[in-house]
Amino acid sequence: VDDCAVVSNRLSTLLDVEAQIAGSYMLEVSSPGMDRLLFSAEQYERYLGKWIDVRLHRAINGTKHFKGSLATCSADAICLEVENEPQVIPLTRIRTARLIPSVE
Repeated sequence: VDDCAVVSNRLSTLLDVEAQIAGSYMLEVSSPGMDRLLFSAEQYERYLGKWIDVRLHRAINGTKHFKGSLATCSADAICLEVENEPQVIPLTRIRTARLIPSVE
């Protein structure tokens, strides 16, 4: 947060001097957070090997909630390692999926 404040102050000064912005403005910094939501196969691909929390629309083998390491990803499904067992989950079944921060 301190780094964001430093960058904000420096950038604000630069924009005041160099930019041709009429009127007042507010500079905001945002982040999807450490527990970012995942939506697309491309996003899943970026986080291979990371732990994710997945909640489903419809259960697979009686379960609608999985937590595990993201092992693989295709255009149609992901594979989680859940308690050392692979669990293939079709993307169409996923209601929400998010990164789990700092699981080692």
